[in-house]
Amino acid sequence: MKISRRIPIVLTALIFAIMACNINASGPQQNVSLDEALTLIAQTVQAATQQAAAGIPTNTVPAPVTAPTVTVSSDTNCRTGPNVNYTLVMLYQTGMTAEVIAKYT
Repeated sequence: MKISRRIPIVLTALIFAIMACNINASGPQQNVSLDEALTLIAQTVQAATQQAAAGIPTNTVPAPVTAPTVTVSSDTNCRTGPNVNYTLVMLYQTGMTAEVIAKYT
């Protein structure tokens, strides 16, 4: 009974040991001195201060990208291919809009 209790403990310890082997696998670490770190911090703060003084926003959110749409001016068949031999998917009636997902040149 004692042996069966030890197996999960040993397996757990083995799993943690294996996971610990990959901790630094992301790449070589750069050794940065305290002076270099403080210089980088000071430069970052200085750049942010200059941007704020110039009226440049430091935290800008990009405008959302919207997909182009098309509005049909007459009843239009939407098919799976470029001609009438392909299966009809939908009939767009006059005034309906749809999002453009591809272009057939």
